[in-house]
Amino acid sequence: MGDPEEATAHYTTRIDLAWLGDDLPAGIRRALLVSADRDLVPAELSMLRERYDAVAGDWESGAIAWVAARNGVRCLILRGVSDVVGQDGDDTYGEIELFARRTRETMKRLVESLAGLLRF
Repeated sequence: MGDPEEATAHYTTRIDLAWLGDDLPAGIRRALLVSADRDLVPAELSMLRERYDAVAGDWESGAIAWVAARNGVRCLILRGVSDVVGQDGDDTYGEIELFARRTRETMKRLVESLAGLLRF
């Protein structure tokens, strides 16, 4: 698809999270992610926030949600952000040890939150 608006309309997916209820573990919130086939461009961040009210972006979540929705599979995408992209990039850029430490901390919090989210 060459037209970005057409592609956005075609691939936009809403995930039904009603089954989670409203009592989410501390630090977990529902939010909109934008997903694409390229990295975030710092100069486009304000447009993404204004246009979509996006709080984060990634490569994978949109494809996962789209395929799950097309196959009638319930889906939960739980993302942790370890590198915050701003107009000037992020302090983890070029600092692999800092990125790795933040990733470990973020993943630990996510795994600890799973029990509170996946109550059946």
